[in-house]
Amino acid sequence: MSDFHEARSQPIVETTLTELAFVFVFILLVFTVMKANEHSEELAGRDTAAAVLSKEVLRLTERNTTISKVVGKYDPEDLVALMEVAEAEVNRSAELEASVQELTKTSESLNSELSSLKEAIYRDISSEEESLPVEQILEKMVVERNNLRGQNLNLRGRVLGNGLDHPPCWADPDTGEIQYVYSIVIKEDELLVSPGWPESRSPEAMGNQNILDGVGDFDLVTQFQKASTELYKESVGLECRHFVVIYDQASSKKSFKNYLLGIESHFYKYLSSEQSG
Repeated sequence: MSDFHEARSQPIVETTLTELAFVFVFILLVFTVMKANEHSEELAGRDTAAAVLSKEVLRLTERNTTISKVVGKYDPEDLVALMEVAEAEVNRSAELEASVQELTKTSESLNSELSSLKEAIYRDISSEEESLPVEQILEKMVVERNNLRGQNLNLRGRVLGNGLDHPPCWADPDTGEIQYVYSIVIKEDELLVSPGWPESRSPEAMGNQNILDGVGDFDLVTQFQKASTELYKESVGLECRHFVVIYDQASSKKSFKNYLLGIESHFYKYLSSEQSG
């Protein structure tokens, strides 16, 4: 009985061992294939890298060849000099860039100060002057400042006894000496009015139509009064009076006094003992 069982179990064991051997061989085969594929991919990657490296080497070789050809045309000392010049230019460029940045900061600061100055200027001007350029406003302010300086000096003299009710509209800013607007010659039957202002007042006089309107020849004193009315109003607004130099060339005292009274209604006068040229 036992022999029968041994006879039946032996093929089963043999069959199982055969299958295990087959499985083991199959696993080894799969593992071998996988390793072969990995190795193939690694070799392909190396080939690609080698190709890229070969191209880069070729490019660098060509570049070095070109550089060698160019460099070969120059003396080594010249190349050193060129390198020094290039280095100096790079340093100079850096310095210029720093200077530009500094100038930019300075410009921004000046623009800020200018804006503040403009605001201060426009706070102190009339509505009629707001449309004027800043430069023109500043010029006018300088003129007004000089006028005030001259008037103040003249007022000090008046305190000492010149007897005037208003300061001169024009006075030398350094000495307080009166500056005249017109030179007027009184004839028997006409007034000859010409510019009497000093050269320093020419820009102001030529830019003021009210002053220019009073220049000319007038048969009647009323004509001169009409021509000088706006200048008189201007002086009243400024709380000052313009001065004129008068030369008497009339034949009669009556004619002289008639013209003189008309002039005095708008101006302070200085009677010159000299004869007008």
